[in-house]
This record gives sequence, structure tokens and C-alpha cells, in this order.
Amino acid sequence: MTKTNSLILLVKSLSKSEKKAIYLRSKETKNVKGYMALFKMIDKQKISDSKILAEYFSAKYPRTAFIPVVKYLYDYILRVLVDIKQYQDQEYGLYNKVLKAKLLLERNLNSDSFSIIQQLQSEAEGLGNYYLSLIVRRMELDHILLEEFDGFTEKDLIQKENQIN
Repeated sequence: MTKTNSLILLVKSLSKSEKKAIYLRSKETKNVKGYMALFKMIDKQKISDSKILAEYFSAKYPRTAFIPVVKYLYDYILRVLVDIKQYQDQEYGLYNKVLKAKLLLERNLNSDSFSIIQQLQSEAEGLGNYYLSLIVRRMELDHILLEEFDGFTEKDLIQKENQIN
């Protein structure tokens, strides 16, 4: 399946509220957006054939390359959907917190990262998401290693390793 066909199927699978969120998010920038024109062609004009869509888009926007716009729109829609889902589904929010903890760690804000990691452990276990719990426990061990085992005994480390196993 081509990316264009995937994009068409993705747009057709969107609910009214998801489409509205995409339109609203695109209005945050003031530039003319080729990707939103493509979105409207699929959504409003109900073009579902990838060849016809490519021809129609190229005729209307001859200076804009079709394939990069398709790829950008596909990724853009997925970003908006993930943003929506993180407020609707607690598990999405937890994975978002994992990313925040990693970003803080990359910027050497170890204590802030560690506090998020500790919060994540209890939330992941509360949801029964053991895969996420495993990821978070591994992140905790990485944090302890970065802090050069400060405040942890060998017994604590063995216990944490055993919890992972």
C-alpha cells in the first residue's frame, strides 16, 4: 500500500472531532499550507483514488511536490491524534511522561527526571501495565548509574534488578 493510499484511509477513519482538531491546529500558523489543501481534498471533496488525488493536487499546486506533502500530512495527523489520545487514555499519557523523563535526563536535569520516573512506576503498576513498568524500572537503574550509585547500597541495587527480572 502506498503512503498516499494510507493517508486516504487515515483521513477517512477520522471522527468529526478529530478532523476539527486538525483544522484548528493548522490555523495556529498563518502561512498557506499545502498539506491542509491536500487534507481538504480528501476530506471535503471525497477524492479517494491516489492517482486522481495526485493529478488534482499537482494541477492546483504545480510548485509543490506531492509526495513530501503526503508524508508530512500523514505524520501531522498522527501527531495530532497522539496529542488528543494522551488526554483521553491514561496509558498514552504515561508514555508521554516517559518521553519527558528522557528529555529531562538528556538535559542533565536528573532530579526532575527521577521524580517523574518514580511517579511513573506507581502509575504503571496501578494500571497493570507491566511492560511500561519494566521500561521505567530500567530507566531508574540508568539514573542510579548516572548518579554513581549515590545513596544506594548493593542490597538496594540487587533488589531493583530482581524486580526487573
